[in-house]
Amino acid sequence: MVSEKIRTLKDRYQNGRDNIGRDLVGVCLAECLLYRRGTGFFSSSALKAYAAAMDHVLKEMVKGT
Repeated sequence: MVSEKIRTLKDRYQNGRDNIGRDLVGVCLAECLLYRRGTGFFSSSALKAYAAAMDHVLKEMVKGT
């Protein structure tokens, strides 16, 4: 079941105008069961922006093992 938070996500997010880490990534991470990311670079501030949501992902991963 899709949560109300996911249903109310905007169609577009603009860097500088929106807080993408909190308003998009953090919301999605708090709802997902698995997170995979391929990237060459990300900042520690990005991790800080959605660290609380990562707790949910880690707990789901532990439940699945």
